[in-house]
Amino acid sequence: MKITNLIAAAVLSANTVSTPVSTVIQKQDDSASSLQLDVSLQSNDAYVIDAENGQVLLDQNSEAKIYPASMTKIMTAVVVLESGLSLDQTVTITDEMLDGLYEAEAAVVGYSAGDTPTVRDLLYGALLPSGADAVNALAYAASGSIDKFVEAMNQKAEELGMDNTHFVNPTGLHDDNHYSTCKDIATLTNYAVQNETFREIFSSSSYTDTLGNLMYSTVAGAIERDHISLPGFVGDKTGYTDDAGHCMASYSELNGMKIIIVTAHAMTDIYATSHLQDASTILNALNSWSRKTVVSTGDTLGSYIAEKVIGRMEETITSSEDITADVPDDAKIAVTTDLANSYTATNQDQTKQLNITVTADGKTVAETAQTFTIPKANDFFNRILIFFRDLF
Repeated sequence: MKITNLIAAAVLSANTVSTPVSTVIQKQDDSASSLQLDVSLQSNDAYVIDAENGQVLLDQNSEAKIYPASMTKIMTAVVVLESGLSLDQTVTITDEMLDGLYEAEAAVVGYSAGDTPTVRDLLYGALLPSGADAVNALAYAASGSIDKFVEAMNQKAEELGMDNTHFVNPTGLHDDNHYSTCKDIATLTNYAVQNETFREIFSSSSYTDTLGNLMYSTVAGAIERDHISLPGFVGDKTGYTDDAGHCMASYSELNGMKIIIVTAHAMTDIYATSHLQDASTILNALNSWSRKTVVSTGDTLGSYIAEKVIGRMEETITSSEDITADVPDDAKIAVTTDLANSYTATNQDQTKQLNITVTADGKTVAETAQTFTIPKANDFFNRILIFFRDLF
């Protein structure tokens, strides 16, 4: 039997099987019927998903327009890593790469014209201290100009299905036409962390480049200074402009869950750590959740009667794969299907779809489907009777 993953939010009624549970693609476009975190955040907009199974753990204005600020540099890194440039290739810094950055008060690594960092150095410079000088150097190295590089960024966004995103520059410096959504940035972050090089850089707190420049992550000091608790935290990219406020995209691994958090429009005070505090709030709330197998392969999902003209056949349906979901540790799990009590047997096998919904404390956490076969009547007498029944 083949399982087709579905994303939906309605709770289906019918037979209830009290088995514990495991997964598939999770739903949650309808927050009223899906189980989500109940937290209070300082950010106006937030989106939290399990990167592995797609389960939406929090949706707070996830499709509202935001200015991504330096979260933009996640896309910059992705485009560079897929450009074919060697990580050990050196790039000569030019005045053109640095033009306008001082006036824009952009964060920089501190490169000067004539410096020759490697592509690897520049990627660390873009993602850790959020250096716009490193970003522009990467754009010129990969595409020959900022404009051509931005074209590649927008093309990649289209490929990833980031339908509400448009880039104007590779740095994230403010432009009214440079925008995204928390949901789109989550899609981007989820894609980026699949790349081992990106993930290695993304998860680093410091780096010394080949020229001797020591770089620190933009959040490492604040986390230590303010004793911010981030259970399972792997890495992040923050952003800030006056228009964007504080924003942050992060990846964490906690209790079997692979968590992408994107928050935006937090406090506009440049020294605020509200974005980090929101990540802490979310991760600490999720510390009492875990990925659980709620249905195992072979578990009984229900039974039905196949009615013949004379007699009946009783059939049992079992799960053809594991179903998992992220749920609170103390949640009451239930599995429901839309299996009917009986079906009419014919002279041909009939393939049907069984819809399966998993709930935790009455809220949907996973929904999937599998096919099952109603067997044809297997005795000569019933086959003759069914033939004449169907004939008339």
